[in-house]
Amino acid sequence: MQIIEEGQGKLSINAAAHIIIPMSEQIDQFFAPNGTLISIPVKAAKKIAVLKVIASKLSPDTKYPEKELNAIIAIYHHDTAAIRRHMIEYGILERDGGSVYWVVNAS
Repeated sequence: MQIIEEGQGKLSINAAAHIIIPMSEQIDQFFAPNGTLISIPVKAAKKIAVLKVIASKLSPDTKYPEKELNAIIAIYHHDTAAIRRHMIEYGILERDGGSVYWVVNAS
């Protein structure tokens, strides 16, 4: 599967069928109808897209203590530590030397 950039969103091309599938539709499979995360994707592009969905619920102007951030993440997935680590790893969140987190300014 090949990922291409087009406009604001990323698209995936299924090489076998030559079908273009928006990334948002590809990540829907990882969320239950109630919005909780069923599983964390293995492929980086999908994992980042899923993490950005969760991060979109955070205010970019707020610094979150770990306990408060965990409460928000827990709405989506029980493994709050894994989600936090992935968000840091992929540059979606930053943290200070302690336990305060904030959304990275994407501009």
